[in-house]
Amino acid sequence: MCYGVFMIIAPWSYVWNYVKRIDSALTERESSILYQYSCIAGKGCIVEIGSYLGRSSCSLGFGARATGRVVFCVDHHKGDDQSGHITDQNGNVLSTFGSFVKNVKMLNLWGTVIPIVSDSVEAGKTWNKTYIDLLFIDGYHTKVGCLNDFNAFYKHLRDGSHVIFHDYERNIKTFGVKEAVNELQDNGILSIVDTVDSMAITKISPRKL
Repeated sequence: MCYGVFMIIAPWSYVWNYVKRIDSALTERESSILYQYSCIAGKGCIVEIGSYLGRSSCSLGFGARATGRVVFCVDHHKGDDQSGHITDQNGNVLSTFGSFVKNVKMLNLWGTVIPIVSDSVEAGKTWNKTYIDLLFIDGYHTKVGCLNDFNAFYKHLRDGSHVIFHDYERNIKTFGVKEAVNELQDNGILSIVDTVDSMAITKISPRKL
């Protein structure tokens, strides 16, 4: 069953009624930030690294569709040792891709939300789409993992575009998102413009010629 087609910029409360049905650690406020920024992003595309079952993807997707853009969602759909794995009764790791597709289609966003089943580094190497105006990073949460996700797509981001990092404020010993983002800011690559729940909203600084 599909839950309708949004061709206008709908109130967040209306969108939340649908995306909240998808299991996720993403809070309502975090989901609303993704929707808000997808509505105001420039004419380039939107990229997400780390989709899981699709709540963040669909939050971005509703805003993208209302403004005539698409969201490319990069995820290998195998889980990891930080976010965990989905397994069968025998302990075999299952792909989350089937559930992701089901959820995106349920909300009638297939075609606006476009999956790329890959890790971020490989996806960045072969990127041949248009420039990126909004990047959401919710991949592997170590410092190195976060920097790898960012660096894979940095050259495709326009100056002034926004990058939103999930779990920046998450106080978990194995997470290094805050350290990675602060390092990027210290090096003048981006600046933090706001934080919402665990998210850091950042803006790409002008590159030096």
